[in-house]
Formats: sequence, structure tokens, C-alpha cells
Amino acid sequence: MASLTKKVINGRSYYYLRESAWVAGRPKIVKTTYLGRAEDIERRLAEGPGEPKEIEVRSFGAVAAAWKLCTELQIAEAIDRALGTSPLSRRSGISVGQMITLAAINRACRPRSKRQLGDWHRRTALSRLLPAGARALTSQRFWDAMDAVSEKAIAKAETEIVGRAIECYEIELRPLIYDTTNFATFIDSANARNTIAQRGHAKGGRHDLRLIGLALCVTLDSGIPLCHQPYAGNRNDSTEFPEALKLIKARLSELGLTEDELSQLTLVYDKGNNSKTNQPLADELALGVVGSLSPSAHPDLLAVALAEFHEIDGMPGTLAYRTQMDIYGQQRTVVVSHSQPFADKQRRSFAQTLSKAIRELDELKGIVGRGKHRMDERALQERIKKILKRRWLKDVISVEHDLPACTFSHHTDEDQIEQIAAREWGRRIIFTGRHEWTDQEIIAAYRAQAKGENGFRQMKDREFASFSPAFHWTDQKLRVHAFYCTLALMIVSLIERQIHNAGIEQDGLTLGTKLAMRLLNEIDEVTLIYPPAGGHRGRPKVRTHIAKMDDTQQQLYDTLDLAQLAPNV
Repeated sequence: MASLTKKVINGRSYYYLRESAWVAGRPKIVKTTYLGRAEDIERRLAEGPGEPKEIEVRSFGAVAAAWKLCTELQIAEAIDRALGTSPLSRRSGISVGQMITLAAINRACRPRSKRQLGDWHRRTALSRLLPAGARALTSQRFWDAMDAVSEKAIAKAETEIVGRAIECYEIELRPLIYDTTNFATFIDSANARNTIAQRGHAKGGRHDLRLIGLALCVTLDSGIPLCHQPYAGNRNDSTEFPEALKLIKARLSELGLTEDELSQLTLVYDKGNNSKTNQPLADELALGVVGSLSPSAHPDLLAVALAEFHEIDGMPGTLAYRTQMDIYGQQRTVVVSHSQPFADKQRRSFAQTLSKAIRELDELKGIVGRGKHRMDERALQERIKKILKRRWLKDVISVEHDLPACTFSHHTDEDQIEQIAAREWGRRIIFTGRHEWTDQEIIAAYRAQAKGENGFRQMKDREFASFSPAFHWTDQKLRVHAFYCTLALMIVSLIERQIHNAGIEQDGLTLGTKLAMRLLNEIDEVTLIYPPAGGHRGRPKVRTHIAKMDDTQQQLYDTLDLAQLAPNV
């Protein structure tokens, strides 16, 4: 029941709206609202309900989902525990662990530079969920936080976080996928303080920039990073593999897995890591291994006719031939698989490669024919070699030239292309020590590498969980950058896992990571600030609500249980 009450203060009348209710069998005032003086009430009645004085809009969905995960996994606390004490807590009111967590959430939801971190934080619901002053999130405070994180602390914190993720989300560790890639940096060539960023084979095509390599071991179940390791960009995969094996062995040991549990795990990796010295190291892990062999090194296996292959149940278009042979000092099961979709993909890819090579040879033919060049025979041979260096080109294209006579011609052997297609395209040579596995299990395990590749593909996406750009100039800062970018990948992967398990769809299609994160980013919280009831005196009235969502966003909101982080109106 509501009633109007007047109070006289210093000879002036002020009015209040009081609401009463029965509490424990007795009437009690449960709410009092200040209305102001009579003229204030009259003015508001004349003006109508009134418009808000200010409107603030902050991004809610994606950062709330990420913050909820970080809270469940105790990421900030794990980092602070690994450091012992937080050197920033007294100076800025926010701990090192919280700062690194903010950086990980930022990379997961909307990557920004360290200078823009404070502005981004202010424009999201994190300004309410994790309040921090403007001075606490300056680029200098971010640098200070990164400075405090050592390589040892990263390993300790990551172990605790990964262990909690496995426990909380019941992550299946069979099999484990290992892969590597590299990312471009903007470190000056003259910067001698940095030893990680080096020029090498750029998998992203930026040969003009120094690179940082990243080794990653993820679970097949949802692609959760188990461990990561940044390394020098000029090291090849097989050189890095022994160091990565040491890290994987240490991480599994730190997670407390028993010998019996370890023996049930399987590590999957590609042929770029193979060598006579690397394979014994992989065998020492006491894990099962699934790898692949270079087809060109095993012509006898390529020569097996498709008539000797058999179909694989549950894998349409896939055939297999099984044998055993000595691989790197041990008797192993070898499965040669043939996939028609893979063969068709290789044919299309080679057609593009061949077309590009023919264009380049035609351009070179024009240069030689005009005779206005400074090439000698050696330089011409080098250019031809560079054009034909891509796989199979030198086998199908023949080049004839006479530099003094300014003649140049090339020919493509179509019959040779068909011979290569019949011999190699669509085939993979897979080996394993899991002799008891079926052909289907072996092939499925090897194909699981796509999970690791998906993780790197996500980290190369500038929109979500992006590794680049990396504007850091020292080894230590790049290691911390790699750490919170790996945490960002874990956050996005766990969000995707929850969405996938809920079976959320849009237009009949399962919601992918990118679209899901976009839809979450578009869920906003809106704050309406109304003038105070007494005109210029008193406190303004503030109302905060979640903006209207479409059906898919509502499903995401409910699945991720974001209501518990929604603003309290």
C-alpha cells in the first residue's frame, strides 16, 4: 500500500512516497521514494514522464561469458599464486593476475593494443564486473604487469588453469594433437635484445617481417590448449619437436596422471616433426603415437594398387591398405589411406599452382624474347628453378631455352599429371604403435590434427582470440603475450564447447565460433540516467537493463547462464 507523506524542513514542505507491507504480522514501511517539493511534482506532471539525461551503452555478452569462465577457472588467482604476491595490487588496485586476465578476455572478445585496453574496459560490462580506475589500466601499468610474469610463473599458472579446466568441464585427453605455426611481428631488424623473433619460413606469407614460432598441444575434445611454447621463428618444426616433447611430458606429469593413464593417451603429429632422433624421444613419453610419412620416401607403398585397398565403415569415400614395417627402429602398423575428396582437393589445388607457374613462365618468355635484360644463363636457371620449386611442377613442366638466340618455350605433360594423380593424390601414409587399433581409429586419430590447425586458424583471425598484432620488443614480453593469447584460445574454445553441447542453431545450421562470438558481442547493457527528483538537487535515478535480444542471442544468454552477471536493476 502506498501513501503520500509530507515533511516540513526549515519551513519548507517536501513530499515522499512511502510503500508499506505486512511483515511478520505487522505493518512496516518497505520503500520510501523522495518526490521533492510541490512545484517539483507539478512540473513533472506537466512535462510527463521525462527523458533520461544520459544513456550509456556497454558491451555485455561476450565479455560476461569470458569473465564467467575466467572466474570459474580462477585464472587471475592462479597467476597471482604463481607469482607469490602481486606487485601491482597496492599501486593500482588491480593485481597482475587480473591484468593478464583482462588482456586474455580482450584478445578473446575484441583484440586491442595495450594503449586501448583502458578505453575498451570502460566500454564493456567489465567496468562493472571488475572495476578499475583510469590510471590502473594505462599502457605503463600493463607493461609493469607483464614485467612481473616470469617464464616459470607462466608454466606454473598454466598447469593449474589447465587442470581446473579438465576437471570442471570433464575434458577428454584422448588423443592429444601437436602442431606448430608462426606469427609475424613488427620488431625492428636492428633490435638485438630480441632472440625469439627471427626471419624464417613465414607460414602466413609475411617474409619481410621477423617471426615468432608457437608450438601448441591441444585436446581433440573441444581443442583446449594443454600447453604452449613460443620459440625462435627461424627454427624448423623437427628442431623444435624435442623441446616440445619435454614440455608435454612435464605438463602431463604435473597434472598428476598415473602411468596407466599415460599409456592410454595418444599423441598425434604431422610428418614435419619426423626424424631418426625425434621418434625415439616421442616413444619415451610412454604415450601412443600417430604420425605420417612422406609419400615420396616410400614409393613401394604408393605403388600398391587401389584394388588391394578396402573400404572403411563410417568414412564414405575412404579406402585403406594395412601393413606392418620397421619405422624409426620399431615395428609399427602402417595404414595407407585413400580419400577421394582429398584427391579432388589436391587436383584443384595443383591446377591453381600450375596455372600460376605457367603465367610466370610466360612472363619470363616475354623477357627473354625481348632481349632487354641482364640475365646470364645462371640467373635464368635460378628463375626457372624458383618458379618450378613447388611440388610436382618440375615433373610435369619441361622448359627449353636458348638465351643468345632469345628463345624460350615450355610444355606441360598432361599424361604425367594423370600418373601423379593415380600414384599419389588422395593418399596418406600413417604409422602408429597402436597395433590393436582398427584402420578407422588410426585414420580418425590422424585426421584429428584439424583440431590443432583450427586453433591456429582462430589465433590468426584478427577478430577473436587473435595473436597478432604483437607490439612487443623483448623475449619476455613476447612470452607473456603468447601466454594470454593461449588463454584467449582456451576461453573461446570453452565457450564454443558449451554452445555446441547445447545444439544452438541459426537458420538450421549449427552455430560456429565466429558467428557465436559476434552475436555475443552484440548483446549490450544499457544504462539510463534520469535527473534527480528534486531538480538539480539529489541523486539521479539510474536504471540498467540488458538490451533486447533476438532468439539466437537469448539462447546463448540462457545456455551460458549470463543472467547471474546481468546488471541489478
